[in-house]
Amino acid sequence: RIRLIISEVEGSYNYARHIQEAFLPGDLAIRECFTDSFVLFQPRDIVSGDFYLFGRREGKVTFGLADCTGHGIPAALISTIGYGILDQAVNLLQITDPSEALCYLYSGIHRFLRKDDRESGISDDMTIVLCNYDTSTRILTFSGAGNAIFHVTGGKLSGNLTGGLSEAQFR
Repeated sequence: RIRLIISEVEGSYNYARHIQEAFLPGDLAIRECFTDSFVLFQPRDIVSGDFYLFGRREGKVTFGLADCTGHGIPAALISTIGYGILDQAVNLLQITDPSEALCYLYSGIHRFLRKDDRESGISDDMTIVLCNYDTSTRILTFSGAGNAIFHVTGGKLSGNLTGGLSEAQFR
């Protein structure tokens, strides 16, 4: 009986991993835009509270990385919700401004979960960085919460943003 229960739980976890892997973008599309890039995605658990996003349209490339609060199934659920809302903002609604997309994400998560941390004592948050790169002007626009972005030129650090909500452009 215990083996059957363990097998069912493992099956559920593995199917959840399959779903998560299916919605994350393939690294081939990313390498087509950024030839020297790679994707390293190694969840701590079978499913992950992290996600990455990639989209391109009309000379603009939007990409981001998020880490949701917690681990395991709860973080994976928040990750799935966050990815869906952000993907909708970037790829369906075609929001190219990172700060606008993050505002859409924030309001969408709170609307979707229909609660806030004062009611439940649980924080449904994520740290995130979202960038938009204009291939014609070669300007990178950034917005993020809780993550840092570093600008390196000629092998030397020439600027960084850290901490809370940040926004900047780099050329």
